[in-house]
Amino acid sequence: MKPQLEPQISHQDMVQALHAAKLGIISLDPDSDLFTMSAAARGLFGLGEADSSPTRDKFEQAIHPKDRERVNHALRDAKSGEEAIEFDYRVVLPDGELRWLRSHAKLKSNEEEPSGTLLCTVMDRTQHKLDEIASHDKNVFLRSVSNTLTDPMWLKDSGGKYVSCNREFERLVGARESEIVGKTDMDFFPAKDAGAYIEDDKYAMASGRPTMRQESITYSDDGHKERVEIIKAPLFSQDGALVGVMGVAHDISERKQHEAFSAFQTRRAGALLKLPEIAESLDEVSFIQQGLKIIEDLTRSKVSFLQIVGEDHQDIDVSVFSQRTLARCVANGPGQQPEGSMASVVDLQVINELYDDTEQAYLPRGFPQVQRLIEFPIEEDGKVVVIAGVANKQLEYSDLDVETVQLIVNDIWRIVQRQRTSFQLSKLAQAVEQSPESIVITDLSLNIEYTNSAFLKQTGYGAKELTGQNLEILKSGKTPEEAYGAMHRALERGRSFQGDFINRRKDGSEYIDSALMAPLRQSDGNITHYVGINSDVTEQKRIAAELESHRNHLEEVVEKRTEELVEAQERAETANQAKSEFLANMSHEIRTPMNAIIGLTHLLHNTQLSVEQAEGLSKINHSAGHLLSIINDILDISKIEAAKMSLENVPFKTDSLFESVQSILRDESRTKGLKLEIDIRDLPPWLDGDLTRLRQALLNYASNAVKFSKQGTVKLIGKALERKNGKILVRIEVRDTGIGIEADKLENLFQPFEQADTSTTRRYGGTGLGLIITRRLAELMGGKAGAESEPGVGSTFWFTAWLRPGVATEEALPEPGILDAGDYLKTHYQGASILLVEDNLINSEVATSLLTRVGLAVETAGNGLEAIEKVRTNPYDLILMDIQMPLCDGLEATRHIRAMATAENCVAARNSCIPILAMTANVFEEDRKACLRAGMVELIGKPVEPSKLYTKILKWIKGKKQPEKAKTASQKKVRTKKVRTPITLSA
Repeated sequence: MKPQLEPQISHQDMVQALHAAKLGIISLDPDSDLFTMSAAARGLFGLGEADSSPTRDKFEQAIHPKDRERVNHALRDAKSGEEAIEFDYRVVLPDGELRWLRSHAKLKSNEEEPSGTLLCTVMDRTQHKLDEIASHDKNVFLRSVSNTLTDPMWLKDSGGKYVSCNREFERLVGARESEIVGKTDMDFFPAKDAGAYIEDDKYAMASGRPTMRQESITYSDDGHKERVEIIKAPLFSQDGALVGVMGVAHDISERKQHEAFSAFQTRRAGALLKLPEIAESLDEVSFIQQGLKIIEDLTRSKVSFLQIVGEDHQDIDVSVFSQRTLARCVANGPGQQPEGSMASVVDLQVINELYDDTEQAYLPRGFPQVQRLIEFPIEEDGKVVVIAGVANKQLEYSDLDVETVQLIVNDIWRIVQRQRTSFQLSKLAQAVEQSPESIVITDLSLNIEYTNSAFLKQTGYGAKELTGQNLEILKSGKTPEEAYGAMHRALERGRSFQGDFINRRKDGSEYIDSALMAPLRQSDGNITHYVGINSDVTEQKRIAAELESHRNHLEEVVEKRTEELVEAQERAETANQAKSEFLANMSHEIRTPMNAIIGLTHLLHNTQLSVEQAEGLSKINHSAGHLLSIINDILDISKIEAAKMSLENVPFKTDSLFESVQSILRDESRTKGLKLEIDIRDLPPWLDGDLTRLRQALLNYASNAVKFSKQGTVKLIGKALERKNGKILVRIEVRDTGIGIEADKLENLFQPFEQADTSTTRRYGGTGLGLIITRRLAELMGGKAGAESEPGVGSTFWFTAWLRPGVATEEALPEPGILDAGDYLKTHYQGASILLVEDNLINSEVATSLLTRVGLAVETAGNGLEAIEKVRTNPYDLILMDIQMPLCDGLEATRHIRAMATAENCVAARNSCIPILAMTANVFEEDRKACLRAGMVELIGKPVEPSKLYTKILKWIKGKKQPEKAKTASQKKVRTKKVRTPITLSA
């Protein structure tokens, strides 16, 4: 059998193979003009088909100028040796494109070729080179980014060995990156910690998702500690293979401090709210001890005390120690209290070291040595009345501790004073309760504080009805004003007064009161109250008057009857005035604590809360809103009955009235599966009337319809019934598919405090005022109100009102970019100076927290006089002013500030024109007008809604230069030395 010959590869096959591999061939002699290029080589050099015989010059010109010498050197090396030479170089194509090539040059061994001829292969390396450059740039970029981080960052392979880290990680472990790479956690951290780190790495890689943990770390380079949040994430290659884990240790020390401070503020605010409740069920000493326990818990102290100075201002009258303090006394046993004299402290002391005081006059006998101490007095009229303090905290006392002790001790003392005053008044009332004479005790403004049984019997009122009322409640309008003027002048001069007054009982009957009014003086001579002894002399006066009337002519009798009619009218006007004053006072007294409740609830909502706490606060907030709506309903019906309700006429879009009500009830109706539809096709697009009151009336109907409907549809309908004298009689109705009402009970719905069935109150809630308010509002607008209903089918409630066709006006649009006033203030007005004038401590603290939360700098003043003094010397951007305050109210203070325009003091002159916003519980129209007359620019009613407060502040502070940001809390230093700031409380 013949042997098979090995197949031969033809020249053509080789050419095709080289062409398919995109491999070019060049034949050349470095020292001669001998030069040829294959078609593939010409393509790699950017030479077209026209260059079928490229020259040596074109070859060299195509090589990048910086690479030509290197190429020539490589060719000469290849010619002088037998080994192939490999070299990379760049060529510039005719269109300017840069291309990377790789060549192998070898001396030809074929004897037919001229001596010294080289054979060079040419390969395209452009894409490979570009990938190398991109990879290098990416690594440089990642290392640059990691080194700019202020947090330690590191990379490990899947076996737990470090492969890279940034400079912060080098500082943490105290080693250079070259010393870290290739090692594990066991080489740098304690075994216990290193083991935990390794387990975290394994979990992150096994789970395929990041892990997170918090712990304290210590930097090796300077020894400082940080609380960090360590995040570890698995690393994968481009093909998805797990290659290792990345770690970052983020410093959360400042965040933790802020969280702790917010939690502390919440605890302190809760303690301040709890104090009055505690006092109701405890005696004075037990109450003080409970207050001291609160202070100890908040400041982490082991000792606390409060000493009340006697009336001689020398000796201690009451000395109270906390139960924790008494429990540490060993010499005389718990409960032993000293009889020592008043301590020598007259200034605030903060001592954060061993306190060497062998006497320790303020502590029980047998108490261990004091180490750290806060001690301060409370002064009244320049004299010390209380000394209080805490001691033996494990760490140093801070400014926050001092503030906390002062706040709570001040509240404890105010409550003790109030209880003592109440007790004294109680004893005085018991002394005169059995007197047959009619006796009344008032304050210096003639507001009634006590009445005995004889006085109540004489006037027909109950004690609760009179307490807190002014004596003017008894006025009939028939007593000459000169008599009241003479009485006031005598009492103001500290003298007694006796005279006759024509008064009126609760039932409207009149009587003649012979009254003796005299001042009550304290031991220091100060007049604090007035006492009145009254006698009913009506019968005697009547007999005398009848005898006199018989002597007068009939014409005089007629004249007298006329005068009686005039007097009756005056009495009616006086009654209306008294009712208005009562309404204003009721509004102020209710809204002031409501402001604290709603404000504190808002602040607590923005703190770290558990789910149960958040739900509880939401319920408090909902209940407060419900209570406020009830209060508003009561005040509205009272204003309507007193003819104090005034309507405004402004143009408004008809659909805005209905859509706003639909928006308010949308969530509730969706929850119940109800459809809420609007039909106002019969009404003009614009109307003119009181939009606020129309919305209130419609909302009363619509909210009831949603409340009493379990399924179906609630329709809000508007119709035009009649047009006359340029007006439209509009009928607005609400149809529902609810439970319905029996016909004989419909009319009672529109009576005050009535509902169709008292069981609806228990089942659905409500005061019964909404419908009567709607009827009264409809009547004020010239219309009526009513309802039709069928049990089990549904109801239609309607009201009518005469309105004018409205003229379209340009609607106000929100300023672009301002979506949240609070965020805008925090961003653009950080550190703006606000003066808050508020006498109520809790409301002041709430308002301060709301303002500082958005970055505003707040100074406070407790009354108008303090505000005036601060304005004289300190520049402010805006003032928030309460109205009712002691010493000097908000209106008078505003007038003083506006009068500073001509002051020589440039600060005072500038402050005279800054915006002053009233922030008050007095929300009647006359209150708003009084504020504007005094020089204020706006009235913000209490309770204050934070979003509305921020919006009003932003409205008036805009346009001013944005102040620099204030220092953060972490930049402030804690004071631990003695200071001279005695605390003075006004009477």
